[in-house]
Amino acid sequence: MTQLISFDGSVDRRQAPLVPHRHAFPSAMMSLGVLMGLPHETSLIQAHDRTWRMDHDHNLHMGLSGEAFHFKFDTAEYFHCSMPEVTAPVRDCFSAIGLPCEIHSMQGIQGLDGEFTDESEVKKLVVENLCEGFPVLLLCRKKVERVILAIGYEQDGEVLIAWVFSTGDDIPNKCFSSSECQYLSAWSQDIGAVVLVKGEPSRPKTELLMDTCRRALTRNERILREHRNPCEEPEGSYYDRWIKGLRDNRFWTTNPTGFPYIYPDIFDLAERRIYGAEFLKSVGAILGTDKLLPAVAAGNDIHRLMWTVHSMINETEKGNTALSDWSVREKIVKLLNQCRSLDKRMAECIANTLQE
Repeated sequence: MTQLISFDGSVDRRQAPLVPHRHAFPSAMMSLGVLMGLPHETSLIQAHDRTWRMDHDHNLHMGLSGEAFHFKFDTAEYFHCSMPEVTAPVRDCFSAIGLPCEIHSMQGIQGLDGEFTDESEVKKLVVENLCEGFPVLLLCRKKVERVILAIGYEQDGEVLIAWVFSTGDDIPNKCFSSSECQYLSAWSQDIGAVVLVKGEPSRPKTELLMDTCRRALTRNERILREHRNPCEEPEGSYYDRWIKGLRDNRFWTTNPTGFPYIYPDIFDLAERRIYGAEFLKSVGAILGTDKLLPAVAAGNDIHRLMWTVHSMINETEKGNTALSDWSVREKIVKLLNQCRSLDKRMAECIANTLQE
């Protein structure tokens, strides 16, 4: 038996390229909205000597999920770590675009609509929802996050018709087309969460959207103050760990290959914070406040500082040999401490906004 849902929206590829989409879940949510016929909000910007399209839908989900304010963190990790509010970031992403959903995951997680224990139950959930005519998001448990947007199946569910979004995979993540989906076998392995779309989208009321944004701000303030990924770093700050690595002279005297502590780290932080800044700008408009503008500026400053690091390494034209020089690494350490302070400024601005 074969089943394919009737929605067929695709991302417009004819205009200027979208800004980088290296984060799987926000890219999948943007694409889901396009698939369901929602308007895709973008605007032209000039950056790095070229024209881009800033993707405001992608930025919305970067902010609501918290990914814009974390570091080297994926939304799927909420479902396999001991974290508070496991389902809230995902549920808020769906609520903000007016899509009803159900969230199913493994046993022992609070806030679920249902639980599954094995692959057969995952397959049953997905097939039944597709038969009802609505797509499904599957969040995988592997370290490199993979999100699957399923729109149909063949062979009674043994083969899934879907688009795959992966961490760091920029081009596929922003080029969704319902007519170019993959046919996935063994797809039900290693699924951490299943999100079922349960109806047509409806524009959320302003009050509901404002409440959703305030909840996200509350979560993001905490994220910006803690500076840690609970899945890997139960204690300590990722800035501390990053700086410690740059200060480790014994490590650098071994002439390590590649660019440790530089790539992809600086671009990960740069992209997250600039998209976080765009999210905060939009939230300020929704809430009718300008108190978030200093946080917007701080996010943009972090992006600029990380590109300064990139320029420092490139200007030497000696590859990673530049990093063997402590004076170069010391400058990077100072910039990272500035980023830490800017994160604190963003958190303080968010706190002031929430007090209104």
